[in-house]
Amino acid sequence: MEDLLKIANELMENDNYKKEVSYEELPDGDYVVNIDKIEYKVNDKGTPWINFATTVTEGEYTERKLFFSYFLTEKTVKRSISALMNVITSFGYALDAEMFSDFETLTNCLQSLINKTGYVNKTTNGNYTNYKLTGGAE
Repeated sequence: MEDLLKIANELMENDNYKKEVSYEELPDGDYVVNIDKIEYKVNDKGTPWINFATTVTEGEYTERKLFFSYFLTEKTVKRSISALMNVITSFGYALDAEMFSDFETLTNCLQSLINKTGYVNKTTNGNYTNYKLTGGAE
């Protein structure tokens, strides 16, 4: 790794550090991503979800992070489980009903996707953004 002082000096020159960090949302489109992390979470209101953390690996947005979630509320659980089944099979894994015995088991099964390369299609419609993750990018 380069000397930290050297990096800091280069970034401070002409305020370059302000250009290095971008938190702007990625535009709609298709991205090749590496799956970095998959977690089961529950918020303070008790809403459960499965969160995917990915990194774009190709194109203009290489190294940018892309996060998306599958919410498991009473209203969305059927749609989210269906989407997760499509994710699992698109990466070449067989479905087994036991995978879905509880959220912890499902999340543990999804861990086999960590470090896999896939495609994310991001589309925005009004106030809603949808993410479709599929395998086949390896």
